[in-house]
Amino acid sequence: MNGKTTILIVDNDERTQTVVSDFLVREGYIVITARYDQNVLDEFERVHPDLILLDVVLPNEDGIALINQIRSRTVCPILVISEKNNTMDKIIGLEMGADDYMGKPFEMRELYARIKANLRLVNSVEKEAVSRRQNETATILHFGQWYLDLQRHEFLDENKKPMDMTPGEIEMLKAFAMSPRKALSRDKLFDLTRERDYEGFDRAVDVQISRIRKKIGDDHREQPYIKTIRGIGYMLDAEITVIE
Repeated sequence: MNGKTTILIVDNDERTQTVVSDFLVREGYIVITARYDQNVLDEFERVHPDLILLDVVLPNEDGIALINQIRSRTVCPILVISEKNNTMDKIIGLEMGADDYMGKPFEMRELYARIKANLRLVNSVEKEAVSRRQNETATILHFGQWYLDLQRHEFLDENKKPMDMTPGEIEMLKAFAMSPRKALSRDKLFDLTRERDYEGFDRAVDVQISRIRKKIGDDHREQPYIKTIRGIGYMLDAEITVIE
């Protein structure tokens, strides 16, 4: 149940609108319905929905253009449900700003699954953005027994005493701490740390990470903080806490 999530349904097909609305209300969503003879954009501004279900078959308007108008005002998911169901219709709808496209008739459970998937994606992006903003304004990040002081460019042990880390190693740890539990390729780590003094940066990144692992005790830890992700690169497997 998700009573705080609001879905705006814009469809002139009253039967579809009623069936979908009743189903989503039973699932715990707040549902607002609108028709194309209303001012859809005004209704959108009034409601500020978390997701929009939109039929692009309009009596007097260009539904595809309406997608573009809505997209210019919000990043909330737009899921098109329409009888216009050929491949080109779908491509145009998605290119104009829709996040998903379903042809009519459709299975209600599939629609529900797509709604949840789109909302999950938005929530994930929002959480990542909040985390990134927190990290960007932070001065000290903490994981495990370690502290990363971004202002002083120091890596501290559990007693808040500076570890013997090179500037390059500090930058590498910062890159990991800014994207915890996210696999980073060697190319990405190379760009983030700007270790451009080396030839053959793949090997340079590997050597630097090996040194960091040794210094933080990963060599003897059953669950190391810095994990090798086969075929991709490396990942910091730790929860980051913003101290300041």
